[in-house]
Amino acid sequence: TSGLMVSAKTGHINHINKEALRLFNIPHLSHVKSLSNLDQKLYAAVEGLQPDSRTECTLQDKEIRIKKVLGLQCVEINLKGEDVRIVTIQDLSLEMERKEC
Repeated sequence: TSGLMVSAKTGHINHINKEALRLFNIPHLSHVKSLSNLDQKLYAAVEGLQPDSRTECTLQDKEIRIKKVLGLQCVEINLKGEDVRIVTIQDLSLEMERKEC
């Protein structure tokens, strides 16, 4: 299952699914800038994503002290007259562990 986050050009989150919230380990998110409170590198990775590009970001969970490797991908579309960014988030941690073996 992939996390999905739809944001306006202003950074306001129009939609975020439960999987994205689970991957970020947060209860809700209303603005992309709020990711900087969670992890500065994650915020920079999401902000810096270019349309039709992918990147990876390591997220250190402070509560359970586990590192997650997240794959981020971005597309920009016009949805009902509004330009939006759709970011998909995938947990690549298991894939990375398999590669290390």
